[in-house]
Amino acid sequence: MSEAERKETARRLYADGIQKQEVRQYDAALASFRAAQKLVDAPTHLLHIAQCLAATGKLVEAADMYETLRRVPLGPASPPVFIEAQAQGVKELAAVRESIPLLRIEISPSPEGLRGVEVLVNEVAIPVEVAGVRRPVNPGDLRIVVRAEGHAPASLNIKINEKDPPRVASIKLERATGISVAPRASEGDRPLAPSGRIGFGYAPVLASAGGARFESPVHNIGADWSPGSGFFRYHVAAFVTLHNFGSILAGFRLEPATFGVALPVFTSPTIRVEIEPAIRAIDLMFHAGSGTALYYMSSGIDARVNVTYKSFLASVSPAGLDVRYLTVLAENGGVERVEGIGIDYRIRIMAGFAY
Repeated sequence: MSEAERKETARRLYADGIQKQEVRQYDAALASFRAAQKLVDAPTHLLHIAQCLAATGKLVEAADMYETLRRVPLGPASPPVFIEAQAQGVKELAAVRESIPLLRIEISPSPEGLRGVEVLVNEVAIPVEVAGVRRPVNPGDLRIVVRAEGHAPASLNIKINEKDPPRVASIKLERATGISVAPRASEGDRPLAPSGRIGFGYAPVLASAGGARFESPVHNIGADWSPGSGFFRYHVAAFVTLHNFGSILAGFRLEPATFGVALPVFTSPTIRVEIEPAIRAIDLMFHAGSGTALYYMSSGIDARVNVTYKSFLASVSPAGLDVRYLTVLAENGGVERVEGIGIDYRIRIMAGFAY
């Protein structure tokens, strides 16, 4: 774009902005004035940008733009329209500054004695050091949220009008009971609740009652996948089965429908510890050995301790029960017998990664 084209485009954008400003289409006018300013740096553009910002309630931004206009170096040889725009801006700046309300956020207990303090105003983070001093804010509805490690989040909704006297927003943080509430992870840290988990591990089964027809223990080696980041978890797991280490494959175990409730007991930007009671709705198993095949279906329960460190995942279930409600014993290609209830003890050790 040539210099002449740039200037002519800026003039047209400026004229378009004036028309929209006159009919109070301030957002559209602001876009035109800003586009003109990008092409040509002119005090007239800055004046109308500041006026549109003030008209839309963005008084803090408007004052900053008026200050930019005030600092533009002009001399006697400058175009009169530029000198007039700067003089008008100085007058309007004083009125805008008188209209800007001041807000101080008072946090109890004092942030100096807390860890991981985070202060948000209308979902925009502000430095903790700034929260405790009077600072200019735009009028309107404000939602203030304060978080700190080991405390429950606290929030406050207030409405501030133009020319209000200085306001104080007092927010009291309460200690969290049972669950440590941490601030949101900073940039570069892993989110507190991963969106999914994949684990690989070992889950032996020991027959405890019901007369199982397999050697005890049975060694299950496989993988578990769990999507989602909420409290309620769904798991799918599959294992190969060995009667003893070093033997050939003796069978398989499939757990297609396990449901858990993950209760966080500690969280930080990099570490998450959960206790997850889980119910296995249905397990399907097949074991073979010594000319005998065993098919059975079961359900079960267990309690898991899940620890996530960044992307590393470890999960241990020291106590779990399998309840076999259907067992079919087959020998020589035919069904030998069908058995009923049996109970097995099961532990579970998994390691993997969260994503």
